Amino acid sequence: MPLVGLGHRCCFSSSTWFLVRSFSDSCPHSNLSNLLTRLASDIIVSLHNPAGVSPTIAASGVEVRKGDYADPDSLRTAFAGADKLFLVSYPSIAHELRVRMHKNAISAAKAVGVKHIYYTSLAFGFGARKELVPADERESVAAVMQAHLDTEAYIRASGLTYTVIREGIYSESWPLYFGFWSTTDTTDEAIIPHGDGAIAWASRVDLGEGTARILSAVRMNGNS
Repeated sequence: MPLVGLGHRCCFSSSTWFLVRSFSDSCPHSNLSNLLTRLASDIIVSLHNPAGVSPTIAASGVEVRKGDYADPDSLRTAFAGADKLFLVSYPSIAHELRVRMHKNAISAAKAVGVKHIYYTSLAFGFGARKELVPADERESVAAVMQAHLDTEAYIRASGLTYTVIREGIYSESWPLYFGFWSTTDTTDEAIIPHGDGAIAWASRVDLGEGTARILSAVRMNGNS
């Protein structure tokens, strides 16, 4: 049975169907490109607009289904027959909206018999070092991390097996972390933060390959 992906996401296994839920940003495309070299015959791609499928997906020959985060019925149809779901986080930083869309996908996956979820979270938390988190406090104070933490909690409570992939900061997004940067400035000067502003970058290409290796490796249940 196949792996299904949501947005631009995938699910996989050598004898298992993966569903990949996809959106059009570079990291999911990098994930899918790497997966296609390993698991092309085991992948189904779910898109909110199949008519707008990218040339990469179209040329791969994988099955494409319609699945919209805001339409649970379409998700259940798209996920049917898949064993695993590769769930890429919804492309919005609006906390309640993002969590609601993720819950729709997770609930739909469980309803149609998906057994395992891979979720692309963010590395803005203590992760395995939860003993460092003060009592009665959230694992992270970063606003962008809160929807990920709520989604991770919903996945854990779902009863499904899961793998949470906490991805690092895209090196391609470096302008967001500068003290000042203007798209209209024609000079080469940029003012950067220092002191406690150090950032560990990871390229989208490297994150895509790393994620694909996790999906195509031995089972990693309950891990982050």
